[in-house]
Amino acid sequence: MKFKIIEPKGFFNDKRLTLYLVLSAVFLTSAVTAEIIGVKAFSFEKIIGIEPIPLPLFSMDSISLPAGYILWPVVFIFTDIMNEYFGKAGVKKISWLTAVMISFVFLFLFIAALLPSPDSWVENNMYQDADKKIYLGDISYWVNKIFNNGIGIIIGSLLAFLVGQLLDARLFQMIKKLTKGKYIWLRATGSTFISQVFDSYIVVIVAFYVVPMLMGYKHENLSVVIGWGTIGYIYKVTVAIILTPAIYLAHNYIDKYLGKELLDQMHFEFKQSVGDED
Repeated sequence: MKFKIIEPKGFFNDKRLTLYLVLSAVFLTSAVTAEIIGVKAFSFEKIIGIEPIPLPLFSMDSISLPAGYILWPVVFIFTDIMNEYFGKAGVKKISWLTAVMISFVFLFLFIAALLPSPDSWVENNMYQDADKKIYLGDISYWVNKIFNNGIGIIIGSLLAFLVGQLLDARLFQMIKKLTKGKYIWLRATGSTFISQVFDSYIVVIVAFYVVPMLMGYKHENLSVVIGWGTIGYIYKVTVAIILTPAIYLAHNYIDKYLGKELLDQMHFEFKQSVGDED
């Protein structure tokens, strides 16, 4: 007996659903990738080809940042865009889902690192340097070393991510309400300026000071940790300002995609639901 397949056309043709799925996909992928590559640091001075810049105030010899910082600005932009069209509820849902997915990824990275490698795998990854010194290239050893050393970063960044995102979502809507929907640049940059104070310092203090201290490992000097947080904050707000035009471009494109009728309906539904969100 054959059954006729009925395609739920209304569901898949819903522009609001499509928009939320696309925004969520880019948001989640960017955040998860930023967390994974965040265990590596990069030198700002080496990128632009200058000598290290010492920061004696923070007992730092040079300017360095986690590699994940190159992707967080993408997360900020999509947070603001999602907040603009789906409010705090939309941002909260994807933020909690992203935190779960980040935990999921690192759980299985940890499990994969614990799995024993076959002898052939170890032998195939051995190499010699110019002095004929042999180094083991056992991938599981290096993955385990990298991600075990980065456990503080994982915990700190997860906590900072949630605090920053949930705070940003609320501040964005507060500024939007105060300005009566005007000045997109103000609510986008204003919410980032404040929320990233918490994000920038929570991640480094937890990752490099609190967690190592609780686990009995050597922790960084607090002045160095504060320096990293300060550099990270300056970087984030600077990039947020530079990328402000991108928010306007995305806003205009999405408005055209949704159309005036659907946009008016979304605005009406949003106003009706504001009381429930609060």
